[in-house]
Amino acid sequence: MEEKLTFRGVTVGSLASDQNKLLRKAALDYFKAGKTTALLTTDVAARGLDIAKLPYVINAEVPFNVETYLHRSGRTGQMGNAGTVITLVQDNQLRDMKKIAREANITMTEIYLYGGMLHHEPAEKEEKTERPLKKVNPTVAKHTKMLPETEKINKKNKNKKKTKKQKNKGARRK
Repeated sequence: MEEKLTFRGVTVGSLASDQNKLLRKAALDYFKAGKTTALLTTDVAARGLDIAKLPYVINAEVPFNVETYLHRSGRTGQMGNAGTVITLVQDNQLRDMKKIAREANITMTEIYLYGGMLHHEPAEKEEKTERPLKKVNPTVAKHTKMLPETEKINKKNKNKKKTKKQKNKGARRK
């Protein structure tokens, strides 16, 4: 994800539990100083982060339970400041996300991404227009049989003696 964001011109830092402590500290310091506009973290690396006036938390996947969701979300909107939590949800995860929202007693606003833009309404499904099947011209169908030259080549190969190696080829593959 870091590479995709960087490709799009977003300056990104990252924190992961398997990173060197100095790299993690540098990434966090750069983010706090405003030198990077996004900070990607794993769940483990995000524990204990305290960043003042953090405007957004974006979950790249639906959390497993309400406690994890609240823990991640708690990083934004601290000390009475406004904050927004965005969770990227696939169609097959929507039920899980709605359950978390119900348990956490929060309201969700669904926003849809399609056509490279955000929308408040889902994309309209295009109805398939059925076209009548074309009838095949019987004269064309007759000429799709093997041509005489192809038949001759196949007969030549059929009569050609096979070497022992060629005969055993199928047996070796079993």
